[in-house]
Amino acid sequence: MKKNTVRTGLIDQRSRATMRRRSRRRQTTQGSARAELDAWLDGQSWEGHEILEIDLDAYLRATAHIPQRPSERLRQLGVHLEAEASALAGLSGWEALERIFKLASRLDPDDHEVHISAGLSALALAEIAPEGAAQDQLFAASERRAHDAVTAAPDHARPHFALGYILYFRGRHEECLRSLARCLECGPDKATRAQASLYRAHVFHDQARWSEALASYEAVDRSVFVGGQAWRSDVLAEQRAECLFRVGRGEEARGEVVRILERYESEPHVAFAAMSSSFFALVEQASPELMERAEAAWASAAGGLV
Repeated sequence: MKKNTVRTGLIDQRSRATMRRRSRRRQTTQGSARAELDAWLDGQSWEGHEILEIDLDAYLRATAHIPQRPSERLRQLGVHLEAEASALAGLSGWEALERIFKLASRLDPDDHEVHISAGLSALALAEIAPEGAAQDQLFAASERRAHDAVTAAPDHARPHFALGYILYFRGRHEECLRSLARCLECGPDKATRAQASLYRAHVFHDQARWSEALASYEAVDRSVFVGGQAWRSDVLAEQRAECLFRVGRGEEARGEVVRILERYESEPHVAFAAMSSSFFALVEQASPELMERAEAAWASAAGGLV
C-alpha cells in the first residue's frame, strides 16, 4: 500500500511548507485595485533565476496605473513570487524576495505590512530548506522582520500576531502566547482576532492542556475562515474533536469524527487541504472501526488533486 504522507506526519497541515499550496492572498473584490494587480501579476511569466533580476523600477512604472502605493505594489510582488523563490537553491530565493521587500521598506519605512509579508515569506522558505546554515538564516530573518513590524507599529494588532505566528512555528510557545496576548490587547479586526485565538488554542493543544485548548477552539469565530482560508475551520474541527476525546467526552468526540469524515468524503478537496496526522491518531484511538473510511477519504483526496 502506498504510504499515507498525512497519517505518517510527513505532511503537517499547520506547517508553512504545507500552507504554501494554499493561497496567501486575501479575499479581493472584483474590480478592486488589489484584484487588478493580482491579474497583472498572473499575466507575467518570471521563472527560476529570472526573479533575481527583475527591474523593480520598470515594474513600478508598468503598474503605476493601479491606484496603490509603490510599497504595496512591491509587497504584493514579493508575495506573488514566493512559490517561484522556493524552487531556488540555498538562499537565492530569499535574496530575490528580500531585495523586493527592502525596496518597499525604503520607500515607506512605516509600512508594517511589508515587514509582516517579508517575515512570513522567510518562514515559508525556511520550512522547506534543508537543515543547516541557510535554514537557520531564514528562520532568523523571519523573526527579525516580524520584530521590525512590531517596532514600526507597536500598537497595531497584526504585527504582534505575525510575531506570535512565527514563534509558534519555531516551537517557542510561551513567547508565542505573549505575542498573541498582546495582539488581542490591541483591538484586532475580526479576522486577526480569530487567527490569534486559533493559534493560542494550537499552543494549548500542543502542550496537552486539553481543557484550555477546547475552550479556546470553541471561542474562535470560524465565520472569518472563507475562500482560501476555509481549510482552517476543518483543521479546527479536527483539533476540537481530539480535545473532546482527551477530556473524557468520548461520545461527542466520536460524533465529531463521523461528521468530519462525512465532510471529507463528500468534498475531497477539503480533505486534501485539512486532513492531518493527528486526525488519523484520533480515529485510531476513538473510532478504530472508521480507519478504513479515513484512509479511503485521504486516498480519494490525494488521488484526485495531487
